[in-house]
Amino acid sequence: MSAEALARIDRMRTAGDEAGALALAEAAVRDGSKRMALHFRLASLLLRAGRYRDADAATRRAARLAPAEPAELVELGKRLSYFNRADDMREVAQARLRAPPWSAGAEADFGALLSMLGEQEMALALIERAARTGLDPALLYNRSQLHLYGGRMDAAEADLRHCLRLAPSMARAHWALSKLPGPRLDLATLAVLERVAGAAVDDSDSAFLQFALFNHLDALDRTEPAWQALSRGCAAKRRQLRYEPRESAALFEALEQVGPWTAGVVGAEQEGLTPIMVVGMHRSGTTLVERMLGNHPAVSEGGELYDFPAGLRLALNRHFKGPSDAGAAQHAEAIDFPALGRDYLQRVRWRAAGRAFLVDKLPSNFLNIGFLQRALPGARIIHMRRDAMDTCFSNLKELFSAACPYSYDQGELADFYRGYRRLMAHWHDGAPGGVLDVDYQALARDPEGGARRILDFCGLAFDPACLDLGGNSRPVNTASSAQVREPIHTRSIAAWRRYERWLGPLQQRLAGL
Repeated sequence: MSAEALARIDRMRTAGDEAGALALAEAAVRDGSKRMALHFRLASLLLRAGRYRDADAATRRAARLAPAEPAELVELGKRLSYFNRADDMREVAQARLRAPPWSAGAEADFGALLSMLGEQEMALALIERAARTGLDPALLYNRSQLHLYGGRMDAAEADLRHCLRLAPSMARAHWALSKLPGPRLDLATLAVLERVAGAAVDDSDSAFLQFALFNHLDALDRTEPAWQALSRGCAAKRRQLRYEPRESAALFEALEQVGPWTAGVVGAEQEGLTPIMVVGMHRSGTTLVERMLGNHPAVSEGGELYDFPAGLRLALNRHFKGPSDAGAAQHAEAIDFPALGRDYLQRVRWRAAGRAFLVDKLPSNFLNIGFLQRALPGARIIHMRRDAMDTCFSNLKELFSAACPYSYDQGELADFYRGYRRLMAHWHDGAPGGVLDVDYQALARDPEGGARRILDFCGLAFDPACLDLGGNSRPVNTASSAQVREPIHTRSIAAWRRYERWLGPLQQRLAGL
């Protein structure tokens, strides 16, 4: 029956009868179909009908079924990632690891998706099991990233070099190699990279390769060719994006109408777990604060979690791009904020591993501060501030995956930064004392003083371990994963000045900040 139902649903969709296809899919699921593909069809149709919550539920039900073929396991991972359902992905991974190996490629791909949601241990177990059946470039690349997140830099380099021996033109691997810290560059590698970059015709490959060239040339202090490579890389990445600056401006404008919802008093614990939300622009030092806090015995590091934006989508019953949405501001009074807070705590509790505090350092949650304060009154919110030019240049020279689409054009980047500054002023005006500002430069120059201030705000006693970043071995899967194990330093302060002569448009747009 399932195969026949699938065929009928597909015919109805092709004919434009989505309502009929949806009704048939819902009926098949009610009748007890165990076909994962049918549940996928139902979830897709529910999304198209604007029933986001129902689509989420349908996808979670699919996770309890057995995939009929390897492609379904990978598709399940992608769909659960779409709804940010790390808890369900962990259950699927546990089931796969309890069973005999099934499809090495699919299980490795599922592991790579799981790692992006912050579950590194099970992801590595899946990928290592797949590696025992043979190594290919994709698997080597994925394993290298897990080594990188875990601080195993030599192992990451070995996998990337093996990957490039098998696939010398693999753009992503060239870029990942260029991100590793230390003197890992040799002239032969650079020569191959320059040749491959010169032959690239695809914008996606070109972006990876040009950013890789920038990283290598920058390390060699060859600033002029490095800047040329960065400019080409930014242009290639920008061509891939559907970023509309006016949408960011509309989002800031809508959020500036939100609140105030708090009296400026930090709330009490919620259900035994206190979130510490570390926010700010990307590349502003949020990972530094997370690592400091993560060394405290009462604190667990969650990394960059999209659980609050995912809960906000459920509360609004619709999908939106990015971490926040103008519709959330326009329809805020219809949101059940206590339920949103409970949903968030349920999603993240496993990450706390029994500790009383959990750091969620998604920088772009600065957009959601008004919602956070209402949904999670017990949360501590720490805002990382950094010099405008340092922040923006650090964004400009970073190749992000899907985040920060505004960061590849100097004018667009500066305009977004100005919007961010206005919005932070709005949150402070609405709830004085509800957010702790931490200056990156001051923290780097006086780590102990800064750590004491942060811990006091969170209600935690000072622990000297918070200053030993090199002793923190927890995995980190952010853009800072290659740098976070270094001792606290001031080298990145005013790093933009090496490229000052090319940054005029950025400086002019940031004037006065």
